[in-house]
Amino acid sequence: MKKRHFLVLLVIIVGILGYTIFGETGLIHLARLRQELKEMKQENTRLRQENKKLRTQARALRGDLKYIEKIAREELGMVKKDEQVYQFKE
Repeated sequence: MKKRHFLVLLVIIVGILGYTIFGETGLIHLARLRQELKEMKQENTRLRQENKKLRTQARALRGDLKYIEKIAREELGMVKKDEQVYQFKE
């Protein structure tokens, strides 16, 4: 009889331990959530930096004529009157 009680108790303890580790609120799930939180914080930091850069560019495009000219030349391929453009094959 005592052996049977011990076995039942052992099964219950193993079940609780298994659920604590592998269950939907267990330690493995918690570790995954912590990793996901870390990745989201890193992504938020990257996005904040990108937003700051874009705000700076937007401000420059509203009033900095030299910056506007730079963008027009680099991204749109525009040239000033009487300028010649040379293209080299690589």
